[in-house]
Amino acid sequence: MGEKEQKLISVVMGVYNQRNKEDLNSAVMSILKQTYRNLEFIIYDDGSESKFAAYIKELASLDERIVLIGKEENHGLAFSLNACIKAAKGAYIARMDADDISMPNRLEKQIHCLEANSQIVASGTLYAILGDEPNMPVDVATNAEDIRYDMAIYCQFA
Repeated sequence: MGEKEQKLISVVMGVYNQRNKEDLNSAVMSILKQTYRNLEFIIYDDGSESKFAAYIKELASLDERIVLIGKEENHGLAFSLNACIKAAKGAYIARMDADDISMPNRLEKQIHCLEANSQIVASGTLYAILGDEPNMPVDVATNAEDIRYDMAIYCQFA
């Protein structure tokens, strides 16, 4: 799929007084550095305190693909994500948390999977938990039968 043929992906992220600026910066940069370039990155500031809201605006000014929206009062993550989805223009929606880091080819792999398999309606990824035990792998189902079974118990999508 050439650059001009790529479908637009809307990456959505709600932010509210993130623990620290470094986590948010890492999350934003990991999306901006994706190998799949045709994206809009919709960030919803859900009433962050003024100092942090200013930092979010600073990050949003780094790239024209970032669309910053929000309200001065906090409404919660579900409200934030719904507002992002309403503003989205992409053929696909990709979810991002303000304290996560996406591998550089995450979106490219996900869109390739969705485009190659019309019966697939959602795509997740493997993930590792960073922190006390860096790169600790998480045991998740990776085949269709196991995913269907596990979805009855807990969410399989990271």
